[in-house]
Amino acid sequence: MILKSANKLLLLNREKPSAIGLRNGVGGKIEPGETIEDSVCREVFEQTGYEIVAPIYKGDIILHGEQQVGNHLFLAELSDDLKYDEVMKTREGILEWKEIEWVLHPDNIGIISNLKRYLQPMLESRVPMQHVFHYSGHDLLAYSYKQMDETAFI
Repeated sequence: MILKSANKLLLLNREKPSAIGLRNGVGGKIEPGETIEDSVCREVFEQTGYEIVAPIYKGDIILHGEQQVGNHLFLAELSDDLKYDEVMKTREGILEWKEIEWVLHPDNIGIISNLKRYLQPMLESRVPMQHVFHYSGHDLLAYSYKQMDETAFI
């Protein structure tokens, strides 16, 4: 889940494995009886304190490595005049608003590798995208993406 306000993103600097020390969006698991959208809204509130409604489905992420894992990708655009707390400590790690340019900077090694790849296409595309990553351990071997059928999720 990516939270965006103006030209900033709210990122979690994880303090727990598997991506310890790397910044990423927030996320979580779907509870029994929840819709995916309800889960996204609940997880965002639990992890950030922000209440969101109607998150925008932006596609899927498929990670191939020791296991194949899939995630749904959502975007919530918050008010551009949001007042930013500098840093928020949570049970998962440290939340901080960062400029998109800073996130995408080629010398920035503190961002999880797949976020740096899917972020720009996700922000630019009006249709959902499927992002496929192939890993060996933590090393990214290959990445590809393609447009999805707009009705694939809804």
